[in-house]
Amino acid sequence: MIITVFDKPNAQFALKPAVVYIPGGKLFTNNQSFGASNYTWDFGDGTTSTEFEPEHVYKTDGVFDVTLIASNAQNCSDTTILKTGVRVVKGGQVLVPNAFSPSLGGPGGSGQNDIFLPLMRGVSNFHMMVFNRWGEMLFETSNPESGWDGYYKGKLCQQDVYVYKIIAKYENGETITKVGDINLIR
Repeated sequence: MIITVFDKPNAQFALKPAVVYIPGGKLFTNNQSFGASNYTWDFGDGTTSTEFEPEHVYKTDGVFDVTLIASNAQNCSDTTILKTGVRVVKGGQVLVPNAFSPSLGGPGGSGQNDIFLPLMRGVSNFHMMVFNRWGEMLFETSNPESGWDGYYKGKLCQQDVYVYKIIAKYENGETITKVGDINLIR
C-alpha cells in the first residue's frame, strides 16, 4: 500500500479597517495564505466570496466573525477565523486633509490633490467654510461633492495656512463640528 502525503495550505489574512461605517463603508481583505489555490470567505453576515482578496460592504451594523478557508488542488484545507474581526457601525466619518496644492492653470483643478474636500461616509447634511487669517470667508459650500479649489474671486490665493469649519450631520442623527487648519501649497 502506497500512501501519498500532500502539504497542507495555511490560511492567514488581515482586515482593514477594524471599524466600518455604514452606509458606504467597505471592508478590505489582505490574503496572506500560502500553499492554497482556492479561497472561501465568510463575512459573518450570511455572505461569502471565492475571490482571492474580496472587498465587502455590510448592510447592517454589528460585530462579525470573518472566516477564510484556504484549500489546494489535493482538497487539503486550512481554516482561520478572526473572532469579532470587524465592527460595523451606523453613522459617519469625516476625514479632513491638512494640505492641498491648487492647480496653477486656473479654478477647477485637474484632480491631483488640487481641491480641498474631506472624505465623508454616512453624512446626510454638510456645510463647509474656509477663512483666511483675518477671518474673511473665502469659500462656502453645502454640496458634499464640491470643495475649495484655492481660488478667491478668480485669483489663486497665496501659499499660507487657512482655517476651515465643517458642520456635518451623520445619517444616525449625530451632528459634529470640526475646525482646523489647511495648508495651501504651491
